[in-house]
Amino acid sequence: GSASGCALKFGNSSDFVRLSLGGVELDKVTWGSGGHTAQEGRSICLKGDPGAVPPVAYGDNSVKTSWGDTPATVKYGPDDAGSPGAASTADNCK
Repeated sequence: GSASGCALKFGNSSDFVRLSLGGVELDKVTWGSGGHTAQEGRSICLKGDPGAVPPVAYGDNSVKTSWGDTPATVKYGPDDAGSPGAASTADNCK
């Protein structure tokens, strides 16, 4: 499908995002079956901490072990955990 001019909707149990240009796939992220599976009520995050000393580069998003879960202590709303719009750090991505 195409995201041009429409709202994006993703499946919680499994789905993917593909970035392409001129029919060439530039990147793809998969979760659920074959990819990282999030715990209910928590967002997934790409591990890395560019603000650390020394900086920790973000992992390869095509490798399952590069993904982590937002700890339950990082609250987003009354019942969920997440840090939308924030860069991943050692504190908000385990």
